Amino acid sequence: MSDIYLVNRIFENEDFCISKPFKAMELENCIFKNCNFEAVDLSKKEFVDCRFEECNLSLIQIHQTTFRNTQFTSCKMLGIRFEDANSFGLEFNFEKCTLNDSSFYQCKISSTQFVKCSLIAVDFSESQLDKCKFDFCDFSGSIFESTNLTKANLRNSFNFSISPQNNVVDGLIISRIAVEGVLDSFKIIVED
Repeated sequence: MSDIYLVNRIFENEDFCISKPFKAMELENCIFKNCNFEAVDLSKKEFVDCRFEECNLSLIQIHQTTFRNTQFTSCKMLGIRFEDANSFGLEFNFEKCTLNDSSFYQCKISSTQFVKCSLIAVDFSESQLDKCKFDFCDFSGSIFESTNLTKANLRNSFNFSISPQNNVVDGLIISRIAVEGVLDSFKIIVED
């Protein structure tokens, strides 16, 4: 891939970590289906209105990478440090993705949607998650510390532990069943 600017391209079954170096710098309205980017350096690339479907993006480097209106569906995305991405206009959504061991430390990602995602051991410390929607997500071992969760919706999510003392939780939406995940820092026992 030698073109610097790519528009309206579809890539299927490409292995960018061994077969072709990923040289494109700006990509707009491109679709990646079943592509392997494992441990590829995508630093300083721009993805605008792009979609990734069933791709392996684990351990990618994204130093100053731009994601604007980018959709990830059914992707494996282990160990990604999203705080390294370009924070200006950072906008993406995730559906059925595995984001385990990733980090959104200090990310400003208001209104982002995470649908049916595995968010095990993810660091959300000091991030802006206001108005985010987490629908049927597993937060086992995830970290919320000084996180803004104002009006975030975790109604159908589970295995989270969020301290109201150490996070902004005004208008946080959770289910009655998950209330223990907010009260566990107070060592309160909730019984039926």
